[in-house]
Amino acid sequence: GRYDNPTSNQMIWTMPRIYKTPPITEAVIEFRVGQAISQDTLKNISRRLEKICPFWVEENIVEVELNGSHGRAKSSPFGLRGTSVDLSDVFQLRPNSISLSRLPPYLGWDTLEKNFFSAWGEVVRLSGNIAPSRIGVRYLNRIDIPGVTGPLLPSEYVAGFPDTPAGFPEPTTIQASHLEGVLDRFHCSYMTN
Repeated sequence: GRYDNPTSNQMIWTMPRIYKTPPITEAVIEFRVGQAISQDTLKNISRRLEKICPFWVEENIVEVELNGSHGRAKSSPFGLRGTSVDLSDVFQLRPNSISLSRLPPYLGWDTLEKNFFSAWGEVVRLSGNIAPSRIGVRYLNRIDIPGVTGPLLPSEYVAGFPDTPAGFPEPTTIQASHLEGVLDRFHCSYMTN
């Protein structure tokens, strides 16, 4: 961060403030698989996860076909969605993916990881030695900045934010970073946005 030195016209740079409690509004882990998991297996997995998420509903795909004055609708099972008692944990079990979302309050990676891998263990146990084709982790953060009335630099509040190149007009309204690479040890690639 930075602030104006009241005794001179120079700017003083300081380290950005680190949150003691991350302002995470949603944390998500998702595994996608190449081979489809059957609806019966998804139902069995949901039963085994009832300690974490006791409330489950079926998700369906609804197709509507209109032909002049005639129409028809077809509904087919797509997956299951389970929630915890306090609605803060949400599992989605689908034929080609399994995900767990944690809404506030975020209890930390250890809790999220433990609950997700309980589910993944059931997927492997009930579906055989199924391998993920994609692993994704996403965090959505809400950062409230009180008392700001004019333009601000995102880099003053977010660590690792890309810098605006010299000579670009201020303020920049959108900035993003994107990283890709290969993890040879795990025989996979990674991407961050």
